Amino acid sequence: MEKRTKIIIIGIACLLGATWFLWVPITLMTASGWFSSFVTAITSDEEYVKKASQNPTVRQYIESYPEYTTNQHNEFLGWRVIHFDVEKGPSMYVKVSNLHGGIKVSATCPNSQGISFSQNATLAQQIVTDGC
Repeated sequence: MEKRTKIIIIGIACLLGATWFLWVPITLMTASGWFSSFVTAITSDEEYVKKASQNPTVRQYIESYPEYTTNQHNEFLGWRVIHFDVEKGPSMYVKVSNLHGGIKVSATCPNSQGISFSQNATLAQQIVTDGC
């Protein structure tokens, strides 16, 4: 085999190996998106609220503000966002994962600017407990 042919074969093998590391994560993200969309389609909103209420902060919010309303939407990679709201009091945003079952909680007061799910869980607990 000629030296030039060997170099071309090695180059093609390296190129295929490099694209493997690119396409595998994209394929996995696409598959997880399809799976979470399927789970969301067959799961009712009440089941998401029930799952979220297993979190102590969410449970306390539901007990403290029984007149709450919810609004739900889907987010990237299988997260279901539930917005708990009351007319006078704090709002709570809960993210429930379809893929690994994780729950993230964020609470805000009506006058605050936006939400952040990276907030400390004790801060959300304090807002729910003390109110705004």
